[in-house]
Amino acid sequence: MVNKTNKLIRFANLSDLPDIINNENSAHYSPWSEKLLAESIEGGHLVWVIEIDSQIVGHLIVMSVIEQWELLDIVIAPCQQGKGLGKLCMEHLQKEAKLKYVKSIFLEVRVSNQAAIKLYKKFGFVEVGRRKKYYQCVTGREDALVMQYSF
Repeated sequence: MVNKTNKLIRFANLSDLPDIINNENSAHYSPWSEKLLAESIEGGHLVWVIEIDSQIVGHLIVMSVIEQWELLDIVIAPCQQGKGLGKLCMEHLQKEAKLKYVKSIFLEVRVSNQAAIKLYKKFGFVEVGRRKKYYQCVTGREDALVMQYSF
């Protein structure tokens, strides 16, 4: 759990689902479904929410497989973007992974999402592959960069 002044990162529960869905729908062109988000919370994924003054403004969803994590979804509400919350999330992710003796973290990111790519590189992630036409977008499909961080 991170608490920097009025910011808190904590594990999600099903009562958080309406806020998670709202943030997911406002931040993604192709958002996760309510069913998939609920299954992530109930089904063993690591799901954290980011709160500011008790309002949920983002979330992280991580799949844990033995000594490897995959960041499946990271969302910051559009009205909160550019305020350092992505950095806070990455700090939290790496700290938690280190505590659990994780050896590597993987993620996919849209090739057009230069702000996220820059953030991930700042935290030591390197490009290890590319998934052609992975993401749905306005113009059809967009490639994803596969990035990895190793401890």
